[in-house]
Amino acid sequence: MVDEDKFVFEYPNGIDQYLGGSPVSDYLTAYLQDIGAQTYVVEKEYVDRDYLVDYQKFYSRAFENHKRFTTRLHFFKNKFSEKEFKSSIKNGSAELQNDYLGFVVIKPIKGPHKKWLIGRTLLRTYPKKDNQKERVFIGNKYSSSLFGLQLGIHTLPFQEQDRGVSACATISLWTCLFPLRNFFNTPTQSPAEITEISTLFPAPYRRFPSVGLTLEQILNYIGTIGLESEIYRYPEEDKIPIFIKAYTTETNMPILAVLELHQNNNSSPDNHAVVISGYKQNKNREIEELYVHDDQIGPYSRVKPVDGSFVLWDNEWMRNYNYERVMLKYLIVPIYEKIRLTFTEISAIFDEYVETYRDKYPEIKWELFLSYVQKYKQFLISQNIEDKWQILSHPMPKYMWIIRGYKNDDMIIDVVYDATAVHPKELMTIKFL
Repeated sequence: MVDEDKFVFEYPNGIDQYLGGSPVSDYLTAYLQDIGAQTYVVEKEYVDRDYLVDYQKFYSRAFENHKRFTTRLHFFKNKFSEKEFKSSIKNGSAELQNDYLGFVVIKPIKGPHKKWLIGRTLLRTYPKKDNQKERVFIGNKYSSSLFGLQLGIHTLPFQEQDRGVSACATISLWTCLFPLRNFFNTPTQSPAEITEISTLFPAPYRRFPSVGLTLEQILNYIGTIGLESEIYRYPEEDKIPIFIKAYTTETNMPILAVLELHQNNNSSPDNHAVVISGYKQNKNREIEELYVHDDQIGPYSRVKPVDGSFVLWDNEWMRNYNYERVMLKYLIVPIYEKIRLTFTEISAIFDEYVETYRDKYPEIKWELFLSYVQKYKQFLISQNIEDKWQILSHPMPKYMWIIRGYKNDDMIIDVVYDATAVHPKELMTIKFL
């Protein structure tokens, strides 16, 4: 039995009272151990904006007396007592910030597993370096206030599916909104608000409780926030890593992946939506592992390719949920309408570069990515390149596609294309010294 007055605990002591029992909770418990959690602090009666909107739109009208407040758990990678914690708060200690791993909001709503649902969750990512391999994650810097102390981490928000107000596609869209807001200044909305807007497009079922969104409803919602949808249907296996890097490397854009979950019988597959939140690449810059935010598994869930191909996924759906096959069906990127040059068009040019130089310069590795003028010119200022002033002073469009060549992990060339053009238009070639 946990002492009701105590609020600082050694991890994982007593964590089952908050996180135990559901698949997502069990995943989070293991993930927190992986990233080194040693202590957690319980913040009671926390007002969470997303839950409060969902409460107002759905739960406040139920006969059952649902609470308006949530519980928030804060995690740290160092050990400290309650006395030491209070002293650190009063003195504004920087040590707590350095050791902060993020927080998990526990909603006062029970899911189908009869356990508390996981609300807005912001947790530190896996380490960026893994021996000679590198992890790349999308996300932004977020701050939280714990008893007046400002704490922050770089991450991508997550929450569990809540069938009352949202299903998997709704939560995936909710996750996408956070990096999109920083890049395109789009609004942030709660899961219930997303469901309301998405279901304005007709479907043969009720809005609430939510049973999921169709592809058309997903695209309709993206349109309502002022963006277009770049859709890659049934992607080719060799193009999947190129597509993922193209949108995540520089622009930090979320990619929504629509999956088919096949059981070991002849029944129709289940459709499921997740957000690709990162990847791990080897020293040859080849993607070996994906990380996804899956509202029925958890944040940064690992995905391995099957037989070297990310058309088929090896993850918890096969290992823990007895699905025989997990197949990637669509990749969807919410994108600004003025980025007119599509991935399909620029990737054809990218393929030409790879083929042209493959035999003559096999040591050169090529990558394709979207960038924008402010960030790209800031990057060029820090580099040693030919004709530096002429390049920096040359007008550039707001968005650009970059084809970059590497040799022995060193950048040697950038070929720049206008991403706002309808047809491919090469702007310049930049040589690194």
